[in-house]
Amino acid sequence: MDTTHLYYASTILCGVVVGAMGLSSVAAGNTGIAALLMAIGGVGTVCSAVYVLGFSENPSASVPADRWVWAMTLGAVLVLIGGVGQLLL
Repeated sequence: MDTTHLYYASTILCGVVVGAMGLSSVAAGNTGIAALLMAIGGVGTVCSAVYVLGFSENPSASVPADRWVWAMTLGAVLVLIGGVGQLLL
């Protein structure tokens, strides 16, 4: 498995979920600082990961050890489960 793409896919997934949670709160009328920061942080995380994958000459240079990549992947799955659960409830 290509750990570089797995790492950045997990990062993008986390950014999308956090950004969607923040944007949904803002759209619902909750313009608190937490909702705004979640929206900005999620979009920034996605943009950052896409930029490194698309424009960096060696994106694997900033990828941590394999065990941390798998921890990030597990974290992304948990964030996805929590985010979907919160958006649906």
